Parts: sequence; C-alpha cells; structure tokens
Amino acid sequence: MKQSVALVLLFVAAAASAEAPPHTITVGGSARIVVKADRGQFTVGVSSRATTVTSALRANNDKMQRLIAALKAHGAAENEISTSTFSIAQPFENGRHVVGEYEVQNSVTVTRSAVTSISDLLQIAIDAGANQAWNVRFFLAEPGPLRDKALAAAYNDARARAQKLAAAAGKSVGDLRTITTEQSPRFPLVGGGDLESMRLAGTAPPLQSGMQSVEASIVAQFELK
Repeated sequence: MKQSVALVLLFVAAAASAEAPPHTITVGGSARIVVKADRGQFTVGVSSRATTVTSALRANNDKMQRLIAALKAHGAAENEISTSTFSIAQPFENGRHVVGEYEVQNSVTVTRSAVTSISDLLQIAIDAGANQAWNVRFFLAEPGPLRDKALAAAYNDARARAQKLAAAAGKSVGDLRTITTEQSPRFPLVGGGDLESMRLAGTAPPLQSGMQSVEASIVAQFELK
C-alpha cells in the first residue's frame, strides 16, 4: 500500500513539473529608418460661381482646361494627373444656401517622382488660374522594403534588451515564444496658403521634401533559462 501511494505521488510530481510553464521575459523593441522622399504630390482646382449651372460649368471648364494644359506643358505627364473632385451645388454661406447662384468645383491631383519640381508645378497651376490648393505632401512610393528592414532591426533591438536584462538577473535568453508587431510610416502634410498672393508674387512657394521616417515596434516574449 505504501509503495502504491509513493508511486502515485511520484507520478503527480512529475506531471506537475512537466506542465509547469517555463520562465519567460517580455520586452519591447523599436527601430527607425530615415530616407529621402521619392514622390511628391499636390491637389489644385478651380471653384467657379455663376447665376446658372451652365454658366458656372462653362467658366470652370475653361479654367480647368487651361490649368491642365499648363501642367502638361511644364512636364507633368498624363498619368501623373488625375481628377480628385468634381461637384455642382448651390453655395452654402452663413448656414443657408445662396439663392440664385451655383458653384462648380473641379480639382486634379498631381503625383510625380521628380520631387524637386513640385513647387514650380504648384506655382504654374496657380498662375494658370487655380484658386484652390491642398494635400501637398512628400512620401515614399514603396515603403514596404523599408518596413521589413525596420521590423528586423526592431526584433534585434528587443532580443538585445532581453539578453541584457537576463544577464543582469544571472539568466540567459532561450527561444522566442511570441511576437507582435506594429509599424507606421509618417507622411508630413503641408497646408494651403494665400493663392491670390502667390499668383501676384509669381514665385514658387518654398516647399521642402524633407526626410521620411519608417518606424517599427514589436513586443517579444522569450524563454528565460
């Protein structure tokens, strides 16, 4: 009987030892890669008002055709120009529609790899009659490969931190158990300005493409031995 009890206790102890979770260490890692932007973009358009839809549309069409022709004449290719918005509506002022007037808005977005030309093209559009401008930004066309590098660097950072902490506790780092990731590129935006002043000045707005940042952060859990 005593022998049977001893065997049962030994089995329970062995099972408990086998099922006991391993000691772990959880750390965060991060990395940041900074490179020059390789794409530039802006949106410009024309807003026209008249007492009839036909008149507003005709005036808007004429100005937009001149605007697009000017962009193309100064280097913007067909596939770099795309329509962003088009609308016909009664203007809305002071909480109510303006009776007897109609407003037509049409805008195009220009996206190109010749980043240094963005400022000059924006001025060309303004000189050609654009009275709306927004969405000026510089970005990376293919951030994916840089994200991959940032993730790898973030993992190396996390493992290095885990090794330092483990060494301080007299332990060592074992296999990776779990990992979660987050990454987000930063796209700086530039707001609109006083277009009439820019048209009168006749000089391109001072735009800087700057540097683009691709960041990655992870949380990793390792076995602690």
